[in-house]
Amino acid sequence: SNIQGNKIANIRVNTNFTTTAIPSAFTGIYLTGGLINVGTTSLNLIGDTTTTGNIIISANTTNNPNFTTANGIGVNGATTTANIENNRISGMSLMTSAGILRGIWINNTSSNNTVINNNLIGSNTTAFSMQVTAGTTNTNVTEVTGILQNSANGTFTISNNTLANLMTPNSVSTSTLSFIRGIVATDGTNNITGNTLKSFTSAIANTSTTAANDAVQGTQLSA
Repeated sequence: SNIQGNKIANIRVNTNFTTTAIPSAFTGIYLTGGLINVGTTSLNLIGDTTTTGNIIISANTTNNPNFTTANGIGVNGATTTANIENNRISGMSLMTSAGILRGIWINNTSSNNTVINNNLIGSNTTAFSMQVTAGTTNTNVTEVTGILQNSANGTFTISNNTLANLMTPNSVSTSTLSFIRGIVATDGTNNITGNTLKSFTSAIANTSTTAANDAVQGTQLSA
């Protein structure tokens, strides 16, 4: 199957949805099974690379653990093999007092190969491209992650991606689960090479002494 050359843009979502499982409150492209090529021959655009807030998810959440999650691309299925290449995920804003925004989230149980290559998450030129605008003082979760791979099985190639202008501009959350992360791989077999991570901005007041929960992280590999 193929998902090629699509534009998903100019979206406003108002929600009370608080589950953290994919597809969450919003997922631009959601894969649940089969062999799927996403952007391999013609890129998919989710949001806009030159503006902020092209996709806005406004969530009425107030307390942990009731926080809202939004994703650019989500993979969740026992038989899913995905080639996710050349896509642009930009201009997304999650407006909530407790929330998680992820560019690409891989969370399946297959033992197949998955390739995440040459994607742009955020923008090379536009500040606040991927952002969670949370309350200015709270202990709730505030997270922006470019690529999260936490599948139990399989081999994952994460290469030549650019993650830029990921931000939590006004959150001063003291939660130890509040952070900006570039690439995170927690399970499976992972090959992470040639990626560019830059221009991360955070006001988070997380004082965790655990490396995995540092307020700003480039690449975290724990598999």
